[in-house]
Amino acid sequence: MPDMLPELPLVFETKRLRAFVATSVDAYLFYSLRTNPRVMKYVGFPFGLPITLEDIERRLAEQSGQILDARLVVKLRESGQSIGECKLGSPNQDSAAIP
Repeated sequence: MPDMLPELPLVFETKRLRAFVATSVDAYLFYSLRTNPRVMKYVGFPFGLPITLEDIERRLAEQSGQILDARLVVKLRESGQSIGECKLGSPNQDSAAIP
């Protein structure tokens, strides 16, 4: 029988998507997004981030299951395929969530 991954708590869902707190299992997805210039140019890093897979694994492991200010993995609701990431931030004094 193949190893089964524990079911992560659902943070939120939409008609097409579900978001879960990211774990080290999701590290390669985050690495592939953050080192991809086509993705990162839209957030101010036109050449991608100079980050290692190990850095991402460590950061995800340090999240300790929190939801606010944690990195979330976004999956297609129908297939469960991981397609991206997001973050729910704590609001600042102006009620804006700033990363």
